[in-house]
Amino acid sequence: MSAQGEWVTLMKVATLLKDKKVQKWMWVGLSAFVAFQVYFVRELLAALLLFTVAFLVFAVIALVLYLLDQGSRWGFDRVSALAQSSLALAGHTWVRLEDLTKRQIHRIRSEPAR
Repeated sequence: MSAQGEWVTLMKVATLLKDKKVQKWMWVGLSAFVAFQVYFVRELLAALLLFTVAFLVFAVIALVLYLLDQGSRWGFDRVSALAQSSLALAGHTWVRLEDLTKRQIHRIRSEPAR
């Protein structure tokens, strides 16, 4: 299309827009388009908010599970260390008791019975 043809088309549109009915329907159409876009944006923002809340809930659940796991590991390590030292002490005590039961018990400066 030539520049002259484009100019003529623009002039026809301009004269058409001078009509009150056309202006009214143009504004109705434009308002409907804007309202639809605003509604669409609100829907997207609502979906974003819902997904954000859902993500936060799952993140908090994951954090609680992680902290429980780490706490239980720390507790088991502490109990394990205490149990090992207690078992070592019990073992030494058992050896001493065995040694004590193998010895003969007698008074100091006493003579054996004949």
